[in-house]
Amino acid sequence: MDSEDPDEQAEALREVCERYWYPLYGYVRSRGVSVEDAEDATQGFFEQLLRNESFRRMGGGEKGRMRTYLMCGMQNWLAKEHRRRTAKKRGGPVMVTMEGAEERLQAEPFHEETPEVLYERRWAEALLLAAHERLRADYESAGKGEVFRLLAPQIVRAVTGVPMAELAEALGLKEGHVRVMLHRLRKQMRVTLEEEVARTVRTPEEVETELAHLFEILTR
Repeated sequence: MDSEDPDEQAEALREVCERYWYPLYGYVRSRGVSVEDAEDATQGFFEQLLRNESFRRMGGGEKGRMRTYLMCGMQNWLAKEHRRRTAKKRGGPVMVTMEGAEERLQAEPFHEETPEVLYERRWAEALLLAAHERLRADYESAGKGEVFRLLAPQIVRAVTGVPMAELAEALGLKEGHVRVMLHRLRKQMRVTLEEEVARTVRTPEEVETELAHLFEILTR
């Protein structure tokens, strides 16, 4: 995020778009904005980040956490768009592909929460997904894709999963060995998630606070 190279900044913004467009889209829709206007607003918001080079400053100084920065930025963007709404369509670059976004939104369980809380829940889920995908890629590159496929659903302890004996049989390993592998996977997931969170806050000291906040949001 601190790179002065325009190409690196653009690539970093594309990554942010890919990971976090859905929480923002959902936030806009939760405020009663139509599907078409929500798609338009999400695209336009990311375009203006790139155009104004504000992404380079994201997370610095008074901007705070990326999670808060993006939501506040979207609030300002919506207010500005409301004041100068026009029938003219933008012709800028498509920053994110939102195909299936509305179907995904409608498939979510109903929550009597504010748009801000729903945004934070989707943000937390996006971070978890990013960590999950990174870990999956690491296991696959090490030739352990099947191990990850079978054990990943067991990462969350509260989830009732497949019995350990059944997992051991599927992997052709002893049950004790599988327990050790699952313990290692959970630790790796925690580290990977911390790394993802670290990319969205200003200082290393904020990581644990942000993690605690996101877990609290997810368990409401």
